[in-house]
Amino acid sequence: MADQKNAFQVLSSDNRGGIITLTSVSLLIVAIIFVLAKVSSVVYFKQRRTTVNTPIWVALILAIVQVVFLQKAVDHGLGKHQDRLSEGDIQAWSKFAFTAHILLIIVLSLSKMSTILLVWKLSPSKSLRRSCAVTAGIVVGWSMLAILSIAFQCELPDLWLYSPERCAGEVSIHQETGPKSTEHLI
Repeated sequence: MADQKNAFQVLSSDNRGGIITLTSVSLLIVAIIFVLAKVSSVVYFKQRRTTVNTPIWVALILAIVQVVFLQKAVDHGLGKHQDRLSEGDIQAWSKFAFTAHILLIIVLSLSKMSTILLVWKLSPSKSLRRSCAVTAGIVVGWSMLAILSIAFQCELPDLWLYSPERCAGEVSIHQETGPKSTEHLI
């Protein structure tokens, strides 16, 4: 019985992993509630499955996968001081966090595309549909740039291993301006 681990993550001055877990799971629960409400409305109104609904369902599945990867990163030391971690743990959490970050961009993009498609479907106006097409193009372009900027932010061979000495910056310009500008367009 002495080998039992705590059922919950312990929050301390040198381990903030619990905050990451709590935040990511809470936001995932909110996303699940919203998508279930969307599915319920589709069933209630007896709508057929359209392209409007597909991106948000795929986004939810990827969000679940993203939270799993983020939790694996926390399990390997994300949220702890790096000087207390082994090189193997740093490598492992870096890979999981890198993958979770790229999945986040895809989830955000699919969510935006779902909103754009909904406006497209509800609007009879050609000018509004043209605006939707332009906005969709901008979202796709931002998504590709954001994924590439995250993927190649650090030098080869370990693209996932962030350190200020070997990486372009803490936050790419595409990651900072893209989500805000596309939200304003939508």
